[in-house]
Amino acid sequence: MSMKHLTFDDRLAIQAGLQQGLRIAQIAKRIGKDRSTVGREIKAHRRLVASSKGNNCVHHAVCAKVPQCRPGCIRGKRQCQSACGGCIENCPDYLEEFCAGYEKSPFVCNSCEKRMRCRLRRMLYDAKYAQEQYENLLSESRKGISLSEAELD
Repeated sequence: MSMKHLTFDDRLAIQAGLQQGLRIAQIAKRIGKDRSTVGREIKAHRRLVASSKGNNCVHHAVCAKVPQCRPGCIRGKRQCQSACGGCIENCPDYLEEFCAGYEKSPFVCNSCEKRMRCRLRRMLYDAKYAQEQYENLLSESRKGISLSEAELD
């Protein structure tokens, strides 16, 4: 296995593999890296993306506060439970629901068949975003400590 840094092409291959639904070991074999390297790369550079698909409260299906959760709400109870975004700001019982898939391999929603209609926030791996993060980290690590002589003393 190669012990060099991941390149942008490697990251593009990781993204393509995730979108195809490949396992981390299969992706690692394709790019000639260790599977732990690929797994750490995905976890370190995944990005949380908000969904605009409505209510992501854990109580949305059984909530008794709708439409009273917002003054002037014109939606009916069923419509409010599925589409209203006012719970986040106005409901004291609001508790965001998270997908259990974030914690198990492949740690992202890139290949999830429910992704386009999911009401939960998504974790996505994007090669361009990952490369930008990597370059920023590399640049910052080489800058050193910025102290004046007085601050140093």
